[in-house]
Amino acid sequence: MKYFALFFIMFFAASHSQVLLRYPEGQEPYKGGRIALNKELQEILQKNTPNGCEKDEALALKVMVAEDAKIKLVYEQDTAATSNNKCAYDLAKNALKYTSGWQPATVNNEKVKAIAHLLFAPNDLLKGDLVVTDEETKNAEFPGGITKYREKFMSCFDSRSYRYSGDLRFVINFEINTVGGVQNIFIDSDFGNPGFVDMVTSCVQGPKKIKWKPAEYKGIPVVTQFRLPISIRTN
Repeated sequence: MKYFALFFIMFFAASHSQVLLRYPEGQEPYKGGRIALNKELQEILQKNTPNGCEKDEALALKVMVAEDAKIKLVYEQDTAATSNNKCAYDLAKNALKYTSGWQPATVNNEKVKAIAHLLFAPNDLLKGDLVVTDEETKNAEFPGGITKYREKFMSCFDSRSYRYSGDLRFVINFEINTVGGVQNIFIDSDFGNPGFVDMVTSCVQGPKKIKWKPAEYKGIPVVTQFRLPISIRTN
């Protein structure tokens, strides 16, 4: 049986050499891909909890796969997601213990820790729904659209106090939680300036009164990842 435990991971504090936020393109965290994982989870649920949950529940789970293929379920910062889907969360913690096909990510032919993302909807798995279709999901939406979000970010962003010149290019990774808030902000560049990083992070967060419309799976709000490439000329 693979080792399994809850653990805390702060994405904005982790470097890519420690934990990849996602698997490199073309690499699968599970042998046989997502369908193989869902098939195994279905069999585990049928054996241990064939009745599933009283109501339909769904969770976007993050599983850290270590170099030796052992797994840990990443602590979910969005407590509303887990409390509103407690049955699914409890079933996921138990079922993942028995999965056996995880495989680590590789970078430059070396195995590295990486985060695998999966949607877990136990009742659907028990019914045999092993593939999530586009029709069943809705992406997170910012009021006025992503262009409006970029405008608000740029109106907040101010590098003049930090004496940067030339072009700045970086990628901001963050999540939209089930109540429309921004969480787990991670910038892919090390600027060597905590104040600058705090400024960027604050701009990504935006005014707390402005909420995103959360992503959904069959009408159930779920946490979703967002990637925002930034290119700015500072002189």
